[in-house]
Amino acid sequence: MDVIHFTDPSSYRQRTHMSASHAWIARAVCGLSFAFTVAAFSGRAAEPWQVLPPTPGLPLETTPNLAEINGARIWYAERGQKAPGVPVLPLHGGFGNSNYFGNLIPSLVAKGYRVIAMDSRGHGRSARTDAPQTYHQMAEDVAINHPSRLGGVD
Repeated sequence: MDVIHFTDPSSYRQRTHMSASHAWIARAVCGLSFAFTVAAFSGRAAEPWQVLPPTPGLPLETTPNLAEINGARIWYAERGQKAPGVPVLPLHGGFGNSNYFGNLIPSLVAKGYRVIAMDSRGHGRSARTDAPQTYHQMAEDVAINHPSRLGGVD
């Protein structure tokens, strides 16, 4: 009885009834199909809805400041400090920062508004404390950072 060793490539071909040329063709077909699959997915452009637009920067004329609120340094920037209009405090969403309002701020100032854009606690340029971050705490940060407390509204 013949013993077939699995480490011997010729024994594998005997068991699978595949000649050396057929094995080479099978490997070539597998390699080409893999290459075509990679090329198909890497060359495909993303759909417009899958790509976020670049985050704008704040206008150069904004004046950055820091306010110490309940142990955290909260970053905010002002523009239109002498504007006669009502102060506007735009608030960003989670994982955001005030840069998202970079295109909006000049429009509001042009309409006569004073704009104060802040980075919420633990976001952007604002620090956070070791205490748990809650919506109540973030609302308190906004109330303390209200324009009337920053010296512009009576």
